[in-house]
Amino acid sequence: MGKILLGRVKGEHGKNVFIKFNHKPEMEGATDYYQEGMKYMGIISSDSVEKPTDGYVWIKFVGDNGKDAQVSAATEAVAGVVKLGA
Repeated sequence: MGKILLGRVKGEHGKNVFIKFNHKPEMEGATDYYQEGMKYMGIISSDSVEKPTDGYVWIKFVGDNGKDAQVSAATEAVAGVVKLGA
């Protein structure tokens, strides 16, 4: 799979939703692009158009060794961030 860039997406009430990817659930080493082997996605919503540098909610969206990730939990986390602007 190639690189995927989601960048800034509009959330509920016009808030901006920012997405980062990483091999671990933290900002250090996080990128705007998905790269093969990355298992975590960080999501945050903001009124600003500038990318926040912290405060992302991290979810695992790729399972270990071919096992399914917690897709329903990840979906709920994304919905909560986008809807509530957490």
